Amino acid sequence: MDKIKVIVLDNNLEERFDIENSLANVDYIEVARTPDDFEEAQAIIETDLVDVILISGSFDGDGYEVAEKLSTEFIDKATIMIEKEINEDTMYKAIFSGAKDVVVMPVKPNKLVDSIYKANKLTKKRLESQRKSNVTKKKKSGYGQIFTVFSTKGGSGKTFFATNLALAL
Repeated sequence: MDKIKVIVLDNNLEERFDIENSLANVDYIEVARTPDDFEEAQAIIETDLVDVILISGSFDGDGYEVAEKLSTEFIDKATIMIEKEINEDTMYKAIFSGAKDVVVMPVKPNKLVDSIYKANKLTKKRLESQRKSNVTKKKKSGYGQIFTVFSTKGGSGKTFFATNLALAL
């Protein structure tokens, strides 16, 4: 099994430390470097090949806005929100920001690991499905066309024209 690379975006050092400690003992999860702000997070996500992004609701001002930007920019990454409590407003914001799940602080390690695994698996499955449908579309649209060059008179340049047309196509 490939390792799932996770980045934790949280301004609260204690919460971030708790999350990273919860993930430290899991063999198939690797925690990426810790960014200080949104721009640094983007750079780490691109260069370190991150699979799952954990975002606190209060990261960099508004974590849901950050989640929306990241989920539209990096469609191949799964986003999970971290909140202190779950209510209707929290779920509404999470859904429309593109998050796959919401984890409540203090985190339960089993719930967090399960959420990371499922979000990553779902995202990979969706991307694979999109790739397959793109290949199918290309195959369906790949039908050839037949061009006929015709004249009843000999010496009118049919072969010359047909050869040059084939070369141009």
